[in-house]
Amino acid sequence: MRFGEELSVRLPIMIEELKKTIKIVITDFVLLPKRHYHSTFQVMDPEGGTIFFSHLEIHVLELPKLQAKSIADANDLEKWLLFMKGDNKTKEALAVESSTLKEALSQIERLSQNPETVKMAISREIHLKDQLQREEDAEFRGIEKGKEVGAHLRDREIILNMHAESVPAELIAQLTKIPLEVVKGIIESAIQ
Repeated sequence: MRFGEELSVRLPIMIEELKKTIKIVITDFVLLPKRHYHSTFQVMDPEGGTIFFSHLEIHVLELPKLQAKSIADANDLEKWLLFMKGDNKTKEALAVESSTLKEALSQIERLSQNPETVKMAISREIHLKDQLQREEDAEFRGIEKGKEVGAHLRDREIILNMHAESVPAELIAQLTKIPLEVVKGIIESAIQ
């Protein structure tokens, strides 16, 4: 039997033996363009729309998109999201409704009384805020660098266009307010 033939015989058996894998991504920010808070993704061929197999799902839950609902009107998933998103009063009200949420609240309270766990949570929060700040700083530096490079390219183009029209370097420097040494350097680098 050739490799391809063996694979085609064994593959369906292997897929059937796989346990379903579900990844849940919960965001405290808007990630996707659609309005609904819950999106589900599967591995799919974009050309034909064929789903590769149903053993892998990714669920994205976006907390900001969860519409304000009364606890009584919320389904089980919405109650969990309200629990995650809510303040202590909301968590307590939800805990009254569900033994699972009551247990979750109990665990949160237990962990929040453990000084080591509190220290770890604070450390994690500081790390996440530092990471966000580093990303914002890098983005700002990138924008500033882009402006700087853009200004340099604009100045270079103006200088070379004026030089092509036989405007003397001294007059270019005077008109553009660019130092004469820089003007001469740009002209010389273009000539070489």
